[in-house]
Amino acid sequence: MNFDGEDKRWDEYYKREWNDKRKPLPIEKIIKKAVPKQNAGLYVGLGTGRNVFPLLKEGWNVYACDIAHTSIKNAKENYPQYATHFDYGSYTEAFPHIKAFDYTICSEVLVNGNFPNVVERFRLLKDRLTKEGFLIFELPAIGTDIWPNWKSLSMSKNGSLKLKYRADVPNKLYLSFQDICHLLENAGFKIVYGPKPVNSERSRYPGGLIRDWLGIAQNVSLT
Repeated sequence: MNFDGEDKRWDEYYKREWNDKRKPLPIEKIIKKAVPKQNAGLYVGLGTGRNVFPLLKEGWNVYACDIAHTSIKNAKENYPQYATHFDYGSYTEAFPHIKAFDYTICSEVLVNGNFPNVVERFRLLKDRLTKEGFLIFELPAIGTDIWPNWKSLSMSKNGSLKLKYRADVPNKLYLSFQDICHLLENAGFKIVYGPKPVNSERSRYPGGLIRDWLGIAQNVSLT
């Protein structure tokens, strides 16, 4: 799969910034309330494992993929007992032996670039779910204090904010309430909880407030 340089960019990032002791995001509490431990879940974008490792330690049957080799390598080295729960590659291709997952977790990933492309990514993610499987999400919301040094910005008719940065920095897309609802509905999901805004402090540079949409959506595909 073509990652458009995202794999190399994140690989370099995790070589510099690996830290598996960071506090889990609010989505972790939703996961624990929403799904039974034994159900199989696909976590998109393992990253530093801040949400995944605590779940595995407490017995959740979650599988995590990442397009960054460093993320998967470090996870397997530090948590060898869960090695079969980590896989390098895209969410469309990882864990091919698992036909469909009961739920998938999307936290701070897949939302960048053009809105139609984001919709298509979530359609592909839906294909990894069982017929009535769930998407548990925590996605960037309008109201977040933006990163500096952006090159251009634009706003959708529904109030989402898109920022472009230099070539080696991913573009940012902060979703309005209308647009996150349209995104999930157009991708074939029905929202069953939220989207609820949650705020947290950005502990490192450039500081400020991080706002996310937190919620659950169900696969409503007829196929």
